[in-house]
Amino acid sequence: MNRENPMKKEINPLPWFEVVPNISEGRDPSKISSIVEVFQDIPGVYLLGAEGDKDHNRSVITLVGLGEALVEGLFLMIQKALEILDLRSHQGVHPRLGVVDVVPWIPLQNATMKDAIHYSRLLAKRVGEELEIPVYLYGESAQNHDRIHLADLRRGGLEKYLDNIQNHASLKPDFGPSKVHPKGGVMAIGARDFLIAYNIILDSSDLKLARSISRKIRKLDGIKALGFALPSKNKVQVSMNIVDFRQNSIPQVYSEVARLASEKGVSVEESELIGLMPAEAMVKSFQKEFKMTNLQPQKVLEVNLWETMAQKNPLFLVYPYLSSLASQNPTPGGGSAAGVTAAIGTALLCMALGKGKKKKASPEILALVDEALKACKAWYPDFLNLARRDEEAYQKVCQGFSNQEEKERAFTEAAMVPMQMISQILQITQKVLKAKEGVKKALLPDFFSGLWILKGAFFSASYMVKCNLPYIKDKTNLENTLEEKLKEFQRLWKEVEKQNPFK
Repeated sequence: MNRENPMKKEINPLPWFEVVPNISEGRDPSKISSIVEVFQDIPGVYLLGAEGDKDHNRSVITLVGLGEALVEGLFLMIQKALEILDLRSHQGVHPRLGVVDVVPWIPLQNATMKDAIHYSRLLAKRVGEELEIPVYLYGESAQNHDRIHLADLRRGGLEKYLDNIQNHASLKPDFGPSKVHPKGGVMAIGARDFLIAYNIILDSSDLKLARSISRKIRKLDGIKALGFALPSKNKVQVSMNIVDFRQNSIPQVYSEVARLASEKGVSVEESELIGLMPAEAMVKSFQKEFKMTNLQPQKVLEVNLWETMAQKNPLFLVYPYLSSLASQNPTPGGGSAAGVTAAIGTALLCMALGKGKKKKASPEILALVDEALKACKAWYPDFLNLARRDEEAYQKVCQGFSNQEEKERAFTEAAMVPMQMISQILQITQKVLKAKEGVKKALLPDFFSGLWILKGAFFSASYMVKCNLPYIKDKTNLENTLEEKLKEFQRLWKEVEKQNPFK
């Protein structure tokens, strides 16, 4: 449990996390798709999977991304779920408190548990204040000893909150009103280490047996378990969270459940992994099951390959993209390259603004530096997203068309993506140039290098817009917009040259 200020700023600048929100919908694929669609265009957020279960009527969504981007994306996801789902009509065997039931943050590369706590609390505060959903902090984020364990929050179900939230101080949420949201219920948000969600389905419909096995399995270190009926299969399930795979591996848990079931004349029908698990867990399983004592993650070919490449030269990690760019394939092409180039220039400006910030500059100048740095941090992943979208847009152009309307739509989209790059480069250049007086002299070479890289990306993207215009019938607005932005950038660049001390 950690009682630090939820708004504390002393965190790593670019921390990565896995976040695994659970939503109370597992039966309607269209609703699930609509909810996860919000992540499509959020820069710095990557949707790795969404697994629904009809009997649980629940979906587990797996995301990886940067802290601030995840806060934004998760807020939009919760907002969308609140619009589409209604807990009052929900039916399912899994315990639940809200339409978005639980949102755990797990620190990954360049992130600490302290960072995970910080961002989980930022999200909780925003959800509570803006969406008026009562939010309870749990796990490492908990500010109350009674809320560390998720099971304690779930005990008594939503009914406990409906009946008592307004009258019992012990149920006062960490954020949001002391009133259950009519559609959304309540929500738990927190930070924790990795856990593995693992289910074993028994070839039986005996719920008492599943619950009996679950009680015995819970005695193992690092295992949480419940027994559920699966009406759609006419089977029962032992549903587990392996919260410490170093103490009990998947093979050990499987063997014990199979043994207990076998004592009652029941076999295991199948088992399933829900969401993702770290490579270390697989390695530990092999080590224990096969006594393979020398097995390490580096023994896995792909892990070894990428680690070796990164150690030899981190730039080798971009080699697959460069190989694709150098190939004979039509994509990626100039628009995608412009997006990646813009991302590099913006990332370099992040470094120059962050490392080169003058501590003794005036408050007004420091505010401009902070604003420019925040924009660059948000936009360099966005340029990578635009690079991907440019590839997708041009792939549609290459597929051919069944009619003129389809052709018009494809080429318009192929022009609009680089046009968006142009707009964002303009905005970044304007913001960054205003902050120049707050950058130390030693970092000005990097500062102006970043701007020059952005200039190259700007004109590359402009050229890609021009190339698509002849195939668009109604192109007047696009032509005018492009001409205006070219003139604006040329005026802006004169100011860049004027302030450049390295002429």
